Amino acid sequence: MGLSVAVIGAAGYAGGELLRLLSQHPEVNDYVATSRSQAGMRVGEVHPALAALSDATFSNASPAEAAAGRDVVFLALEHGESSKIAAEVALLMVTVFSVHVPVPETIPLVEVLKVMFTMSLRS
Repeated sequence: MGLSVAVIGAAGYAGGELLRLLSQHPEVNDYVATSRSQAGMRVGEVHPALAALSDATFSNASPAEAAAGRDVVFLALEHGESSKIAAEVALLMVTVFSVHVPVPETIPLVEVLKVMFTMSLRS
């Protein structure tokens, strides 16, 4: 049985990279991608590299709604916003990761995301 994942704030660069990793990962069964600004749009319209990988659309669900019933939740919101909702989502007893963490510029973001995603599989 695969993992069910939510990416809150998936329209930005970090969210797009997460969706790319998730859509190709054999242990991920499904995901929901939320975006206030892109709700209703196809993920591939915002992230053209994902057009061939997914026909999903961005949801306008609240963080708690998107996280409900999910195994893992990634918060890919703008700086300072993830901390405002992390506690609310964590109360749902899911594994929560914020992708806006201080990372040395010498480490590519996609490598950090891969590590975070691998950690989520182990929890």
